[in-house]
Amino acid sequence: GIGGNRRSKDGITDNSVNVLAVRDISKTVRAILVNYSLHPTYLHAENLYVTADYPGAMRRYFHYAAPEAVFMFAQGTSGDQSSRYFRTGQNFEEAVRAGTTIACEAFRVLQNICYTSDPELKLKSVTMKNLPMKVFPDEQTAYAAKLKAEEAFEKSKNADYITMRNAELAMF
Repeated sequence: GIGGNRRSKDGITDNSVNVLAVRDISKTVRAILVNYSLHPTYLHAENLYVTADYPGAMRRYFHYAAPEAVFMFAQGTSGDQSSRYFRTGQNFEEAVRAGTTIACEAFRVLQNICYTSDPELKLKSVTMKNLPMKVFPDEQTAYAAKLKAEEAFEKSKNADYITMRNAELAMF
């Protein structure tokens, strides 16, 4: 409920929260790696601060939930994964809400991890063939589309948040 497809609310989404943890012989968790597919863009371009966005809230959560552990975050395959349709704003409160939501799920996963002293690491690779190439318009058509998108974006500034952000995406 915090992220999904940035182009369509019902589009393809990766909601998996992947967790890898390491514990010592006394069963104290010493390292936690959380992987989640979502752009950390709760704070938008208007934000002038250097922040950790929602992964920072996750780190804060684990600072208290597993204080002996080093927390790490790896952004998953986030090409079209965004908070656009699932947030109420682009501010620190929303970043904290998202990070805490993911961290709570990661902590639940952490409680159910099966630890082993003899881990087997595997790698899977798939070669993609014959992928369709993107067709780019000629310069004149592209320029006309650019002007149209800029005009639509200007008009959208008085519209609702989602309409404005989608017009901005089209302009980009």
